[in-house]
Amino acid sequence: MSRSIASGPMLAAGLSLLVLAAPAAYAAAPCHPLPNGFEFCAVGSDWEDAESFAFDDAVVLKGDMLWLEIMPLPKEFAGQSLDAMMDSIATELAQDAASEGVPAPDILGRDQFQTATLNAVTMTMTESDNGFEYVVVMAVAESNDRHLVLALDGDETISPPEMEENMRNIAELIRPTEEG
Repeated sequence: MSRSIASGPMLAAGLSLLVLAAPAAYAAAPCHPLPNGFEFCAVGSDWEDAESFAFDDAVVLKGDMLWLEIMPLPKEFAGQSLDAMMDSIATELAQDAASEGVPAPDILGRDQFQTATLNAVTMTMTESDNGFEYVVVMAVAESNDRHLVLALDGDETISPPEMEENMRNIAELIRPTEEG
């Protein structure tokens, strides 16, 4: 299934050659530049040695068992509350699934949290691909009227609570840049 918002195994498989061929573009830098005036500072974390590359307007980070896509908020969602943005994403995912003749993601829950620099709302869901069910956690994060969308998925053995905790840990590594 091809989506503009979330990544999944099909995107991962389609990009696997890119991952293998692309150098870790930001490996020497303490922080990875992200869209919309943010940075991902992973030094000392499990994500420090993650493979990274740009894909369209997103930054993709590939860990051992996790795949993280960080992208700017679609322009049509601007001006909405975080909850309304997540509602828009859920609607878009369901519409994409319907147009492709596949089941819509099964929404397991939503949550809100704050880090030292971000406010975020998350949506945890399961998706299926080639007979495998896996958990995806989407987040919309905000700081100083700037927004990011994050999509985290991983191995089918990772539970929803583990994925949600991974998303919270990832959000702790994101901060606005001075220039943003």
